[in-house]
Amino acid sequence: MKKWWIILFVLVLLSGCGQPAQLETVSDVQEQQVLPREQRVLLQLPPEVYAPTLQTDTGSIYLCDRYSISLATYRAGDLQQTVQTAAGFLPENLQMQQTMQQQNKRYSFTWTAASEEGIQVGRGCILDDGYYHYVLTAMASEADAGELQETWREIFASFRVTEDREDISTGS
Repeated sequence: MKKWWIILFVLVLLSGCGQPAQLETVSDVQEQQVLPREQRVLLQLPPEVYAPTLQTDTGSIYLCDRYSISLATYRAGDLQQTVQTAAGFLPENLQMQQTMQQQNKRYSFTWTAASEEGIQVGRGCILDDGYYHYVLTAMASEADAGELQETWREIFASFRVTEDREDISTGS
C-alpha cells in the first residue's frame, strides 16, 4: 500500500509541471492583408507645369522645358524593386541617403545614365510609410542639370505625404 501512495504522489507532482499546449489556428482560406488608403502626396511644382502629360495606374509624368518629373506610388515591401523601377539601378549601385521625414522613411539618391540625347542626370526620392512607396524622380540632360539644381531643390523639399484627404489651399 505504501508503494501506491508513493506512485500516486509522484504522478501528482509530475502532472503539475507541464506547460499548457500552444494551439495554432489553421485555415484553408488565405486571408488578404487590408491596406490603408494611400496617403495624399503634396508637391510644389514650378509654374510651367500645369497638368500631367501622361497618367498611369501608378502615377504621373510631367514634362517641363528642359526636364521631366515623375510621381508614382507602389506597394511597400520591396525597396530594391522600387529603386530599380525609379532609377534603373539596384540600390547597391547608388549612394542612397536615408533620413526620417515626419514618421516616414525618406530615401534620396542621384544617378546618371546614357541616352540617345547624351548623358542624363536623375534625382530621386522615396517616402516609405510602411504600406506604400511614394516616388518622385526628375531627369534632365547633363548640360541643363546644373542650372536646374535650385528648381529641383525646391521641388524635392516640398515633397511630402499626409493622411489629410481634404483639399489643401496652396495660396497660389
